[in-house]
This record gives sequence, C-alpha cells and structure tokens, in this order.
Amino acid sequence: MSDTKIEMEREIDFDGFSIEALRDLYRQLPAIIRARETADRAARVERVLEAAKSEGMTRDEIRALKATLSSAGSTKRVRRDGAGAMYRDPGSDATWTGRGRKPAWVKAHEERGGALDELKID
Repeated sequence: MSDTKIEMEREIDFDGFSIEALRDLYRQLPAIIRARETADRAARVERVLEAAKSEGMTRDEIRALKATLSSAGSTKRVRRDGAGAMYRDPGSDATWTGRGRKPAWVKAHEERGGALDELKID
C-alpha cells in the first residue's frame, strides 16, 4: 500500500486529488466525523431503549433512561448563566459573583483593610 492510501472499509487513492481538494477535505472532516459519531450514538441509544422495552420497562422508566442516555457523554459545554451574587457593596448595592476580576469596590474595601468575607451575602 502506498503512503497516499489509508486503510479503511474501502481504500481511497489520494494521488489524483489536488492540494486544494485535499485541504478542502481536511477542513470538512471534523464535521463529518461529528455527524457520524452523533448518528452512531443515536443508533446505540435506540438499541438500548428497544431492549428496555422488550424487558418490560414502563414508559416512564424508558423516558428517564432515554434522558440519561442522551445526556451521558455529551460534550456540550454547560453554561453558567445565572450564577448568584456572593458579595454585595453596602454603599451601592452592587453585587459580584466572586468570579472573574474583582470589581473596584471590592479592591477598595480590601485596601482599607476590610476582609472579603465582610461583603459576603448571607
């Protein structure tokens, strides 16, 4: 097998491809792979659900199982919207979650010798 062939279900001879065509294919591969992985995962979930159904699980049990299987292994990032405020400026009622850079009012409080815990919301 030459260096320009990849061992797969069927061989593709890349010798006839232009550099631009190869680069285009290279750019498309991640999306193609993600789509295939998603389809394969969906098929596996369906097989498990069919097996659960044949074993006599109730509709609610299967629904819960499907939710668990659909979210397990998900690579989607979890959004952290709505992080509650942990600190409050007593002078202005401005709040800070404790994430990211400290606001000026927190820095000023600490420079005056105050402790961060003094600003903590109960």
